[in-house]
Amino acid sequence: MSKAAAVKAKPAPVIPQTESKGAGHSKYYEWLINSWIFIPVLVYFKMVNQYALNLPIGDDYNAVLQFLNNFKTASFQDKFGLLLQQHNEHRILSSRLIFLLYDTIAGDINFINLIFIANLQLVIIFITAILFIKKAMPKYWNITALIVGFCLFDMNNYDNADFAMCGMQNYGVIMLFMLSLLFYSYDNKKYIIPAILCQIICIYSSGNGMIAAFILVLFTVFTRDKKRIISSVVTFLIFTPLYFVHYTRAADQSTYSNDLSKIVPFYLHLAGGHFGYEIGVVAGALILIVLALTLPVSKKLRVKENALPFLSILAFILISNGVVSVFRSNVKMLDSYSSRYLIYPNMLAAIACVLIMIKIDGNKFKWPVTIGVSLLFLYAYSQNYTYGEAGFARYQYRTQNQEYYFPAERVGEARDIANKSCQLGIYCIQNER
Repeated sequence: MSKAAAVKAKPAPVIPQTESKGAGHSKYYEWLINSWIFIPVLVYFKMVNQYALNLPIGDDYNAVLQFLNNFKTASFQDKFGLLLQQHNEHRILSSRLIFLLYDTIAGDINFINLIFIANLQLVIIFITAILFIKKAMPKYWNITALIVGFCLFDMNNYDNADFAMCGMQNYGVIMLFMLSLLFYSYDNKKYIIPAILCQIICIYSSGNGMIAAFILVLFTVFTRDKKRIISSVVTFLIFTPLYFVHYTRAADQSTYSNDLSKIVPFYLHLAGGHFGYEIGVVAGALILIVLALTLPVSKKLRVKENALPFLSILAFILISNGVVSVFRSNVKMLDSYSSRYLIYPNMLAAIACVLIMIKIDGNKFKWPVTIGVSLLFLYAYSQNYTYGEAGFARYQYRTQNQEYYFPAERVGEARDIANKSCQLGIYCIQNER
């Protein structure tokens, strides 16, 4: 080879790569210019801030104050048992860890701060959902994310939004499921450990935590990744049976029903709960039909790329709704139809929205359908806003005007718990009246 040819063949100098840094900046910039998708979050937290009080409500006495009273006076050996001890028919490990951590850091309990921490879990749920949406529809993800935001941060959810124990529990188990699902969805094996950790805590954080853990197993099976499958299966098989060690069945089973004539209407009311109680059955039936028609599954049972997380979330919601229907449908419908359960129909509506958007992606009717769907969900949000604000106001009034917001026949129990909390320096209700 001649010298000239050698010079010509000489490879070009390697230029230091800066794309990763620029890509990182572009990602942050993308979130910044699309920050308007968090409008529902701001409206929601403004409402919470307006009505939240530093006073316990209902289960706050048992789940927060009594737990901390017992934990402070327990031996080292008994402390671990208290974390896993039943609360009614559930174990509430994630909530108790947060209560304990907050008390350790702050030195006492502030229920307003606990309420905000509980609601921040819903923000994490939303961000996790956005990450899944961005993968499924990279081009117009922001519009879908905004509608999902209006579904999740609906004011009909005032029970969870303004009641520390309620929000911490009901949002916590969903957040842990979503985070574990997100970690299991990554190919990088370094995410398996946090996925397992979230799956374990999820199992011990509510009755339907075990349902979530099983759905995670199915999700990993569909990924066909051996390490993820083995991790989720082993975690489920080891820790689910341990949930029932020293488990005591709730004495009161009066709300349980195996009567389909009660279960089915309750289930449909719950499925359509995002659109109001009055049309719940019709709305529930319609939303289930829409979900069936928009499932991103081919005739050969192949799931559309990046749609598997939404099918997993859908399965978790549908089964959780079924469990609620079995265990609550023996009570008068309106009495058992609680705001605390509406996070599930709100999520069901959000998933329906996402599946519709995936279905019409690239279709010539995409924009008319998008506009129609957006208007429908905005209308539902506006209707629920008035209903929800009345719920917030009702909670605030009752909490302020009752000496102890607790079942009337058990007020003495609440008083004893509150007095002991004050003696131990955990929380003094007398200072907040």
